[in-house]
Amino acid sequence: MNKITINDLTPLDERFFGNTGEIVFFNICEFADKVFGENHYSNPEYSYNALQKAILDFHPDVNYYSAPREDFDLAIAAFETKQAGKHYCIVEDLS
Repeated sequence: MNKITINDLTPLDERFFGNTGEIVFFNICEFADKVFGENHYSNPEYSYNALQKAILDFHPDVNYYSAPREDFDLAIAAFETKQAGKHYCIVEDLS
């Protein structure tokens, strides 16, 4: 596993999502690529549990949001992140 920082991740396009700028979103796939390598699915260290642990250990100001595509809503992700008192959110579309 690679150690990364917030600055190693590319924020999702905030204008596309109508974000107010208070919450910065990152894609789970990019996070997994940075932590476990570009072919993270073939990395023997990679598993769903390892990914969840990596998210929890990554940064104290990061929230995680996931939902199936039909229920996926960045407004909900932003609300949950704000409610948790955090400013960053790693998002995952489960479809």
